[in-house]
Amino acid sequence: MNPVGNGTEFEQMSSSVKPSSYRAIQLFQNSSTKPTDVYNPGVPADWFVADGISSTMLVPFGAKAINTNALSYYVRNQAVETLGAPHAPSSNYGTAVGLFGVITCEVDGCASWAMNPTVTDVITGGTKIKTNNRKLIVMEGDINVGGSGTQVNAVNLQVLSSSSLPISADGYTASAASTRLPDGSSGDGFWSHAFVSADGAAVEALHVGLRSRVVAVNQPSQTIVLTYRDASATERGMELVSINDGINVTSTAQPDGLYFQAGDTHATLGVAGTSANSSLQLNAVGTGHIVALKSLVAQVGLFIPGSGGAPVPVTFGVADSGGKGYRVIRIPN
Repeated sequence: MNPVGNGTEFEQMSSSVKPSSYRAIQLFQNSSTKPTDVYNPGVPADWFVADGISSTMLVPFGAKAINTNALSYYVRNQAVETLGAPHAPSSNYGTAVGLFGVITCEVDGCASWAMNPTVTDVITGGTKIKTNNRKLIVMEGDINVGGSGTQVNAVNLQVLSSSSLPISADGYTASAASTRLPDGSSGDGFWSHAFVSADGAAVEALHVGLRSRVVAVNQPSQTIVLTYRDASATERGMELVSINDGINVTSTAQPDGLYFQAGDTHATLGVAGTSANSSLQLNAVGTGHIVALKSLVAQVGLFIPGSGGAPVPVTFGVADSGGKGYRVIRIPN
């Protein structure tokens, strides 16, 4: 493999003629393949790239290498991590990083990506072909653990040195996949599954933490929101929160919702909300019924619709003269 220097092309950044690509340093080529041979056929004609360091590789048919790496690193870490005072570099050391970098966004309207890989199953963008057994894997992390005392974080996202709250901060986003057609038009594709926990892959497929890092009594979980649009196309949300052995299900559009609460000898289904007086309604569909498979106990009272539609209480008459204790159920009309 031959190293190819191309540092003078930095000067083209200020040129009025837009090149197809330029590079400060091109590391290695194992063939005559150039960066523009790989990148430019897959993007619009007026795009160009600026590479600080680039490497082009060709993996020919029948290649025997386990991996053909355009960029690789191999690090052995034998230092003990020491974490001292925050924002004090002299007291924090011992970590090993395979690939490190800093990218800024210093003017309004800019956009910076720390990493933006592209994988494709065709060399020319917008081409529709028939494929069989091709795999596109954007990122794979292989973790080899030999000791039970090892802590593993496959992806660890942290907001560092934030002096103000951003407009939005999403830890993970599954966006609609963009589809570019040969005529230059585009549309939206979709993911089959935005998140998948394979069979047997995890003890807990999803773990949602507390709303605050401050230890306190009666502290709720973070909220899970399921969005929808109502009859006026206004976006609403159903919110799920866990607190005090229960789960509250409420709406951003309505004052009252439900809560499900676990218990020792019984579980509770009730109304959660802000209304002073709110009813719990059970509803069946069509000719279906609300069925109680066990005894139904009304601790306060039993009400049924009266002749005017308003609920009326069901009461009991006095015991019969035979002393058996039987009473007549009285239902006002």
